[in-house]
Amino acid sequence: IPYITSPSEADAQCGFLNTAGLVDGVCTEDSDVFLFGAKTVYKGLFGNEQNSVGVVTTESVAENVGLDRDGLVAMALLLGSDYTEGVANVGIVGSLEILSAFPLDPGIVDETERIMGTLLQFKDWVYKAKSMQRSQRPARRQHEDYAPADGAPPRTTVGDAQQYVTQYFKHLWKLRRRQFTLGDQFPAKSVVAAYLQPSIDNSTEPFTFGKPHWDRLKELAATRFGWTAQQTNDFLGPVIEKCKRPLLQQPRITEYFERTCTVGEALHSCRTDIAIHHLQRLRAHVGAPDTQVEVDKALAVVMFHKDQPHGARAAEEEEEEEAQEAAEDEDVDAVDEDAEALAGLTAQE
Repeated sequence: IPYITSPSEADAQCGFLNTAGLVDGVCTEDSDVFLFGAKTVYKGLFGNEQNSVGVVTTESVAENVGLDRDGLVAMALLLGSDYTEGVANVGIVGSLEILSAFPLDPGIVDETERIMGTLLQFKDWVYKAKSMQRSQRPARRQHEDYAPADGAPPRTTVGDAQQYVTQYFKHLWKLRRRQFTLGDQFPAKSVVAAYLQPSIDNSTEPFTFGKPHWDRLKELAATRFGWTAQQTNDFLGPVIEKCKRPLLQQPRITEYFERTCTVGEALHSCRTDIAIHHLQRLRAHVGAPDTQVEVDKALAVVMFHKDQPHGARAAEEEEEEEAQEAAEDEDVDAVDEDAEALAGLTAQE
């Protein structure tokens, strides 16, 4: 059985082997292997009591979630992984919403810069909220402000629709972004590079399987198991005959499983569906002409999202947020007044 020794992460090496077409897939329970470039992952091979194997492909992820490898790497930096702690108070749904509001720019050729650009936009937006004084903050806008005004020119490009989506999601996240805790190193370029350019064995030499040494196996069976020649022949005979049959091609791992498969049920929510819809739309329109039909569909989905019950809750939360900010500002003003009074007394002395 051929094998290689990876210079670092085994997942990184397996991802490369799968990308290079040297293996059919990767058997692992660790989804980080997708970040290293794996195309097909088999789950549940070990310790699975249901006698079934799950298969996840990059095509199915892109189709159902709207994220490619770069998007998954960006998501890992938001959620946290083996290499980074991620952003506090950001979960799976939140990370999807963030990536739909700050999408990866397909015009940036370099993958690392593309991922960094998206995460830096998010970071700048969060820090802007934490550094801005109340007097500098814009007045609260109603949800209806995001709808095209009567008589306004229609949005005719997918880019316009994306701008609308970004503004709306920023409005929803505005109430929570001050809770985010971003490390000083976020986003760490070294982490992105660790996923995109890992230390691996880059050899593309195909694997070759050696032939069993039947005579030595017979000797081993006689000395270790005490088998007679007849017992050994009865056990190894069918195996030897099968190995002598000519193979037209190397058998694939899928040939050892039943051909039936089912699609797993994903977790759905209004927020998740909306975020995934826009990620899928962005992916579908890379390099494609804009159509008014798709733009109208995108806007309709967001307007539906706006009319859901959580939209009303968002308005109530925003009023509570403003009250809390006002109280914080009063505390700051009181501290400033005390400091000025203390400075005056010190000067008199």
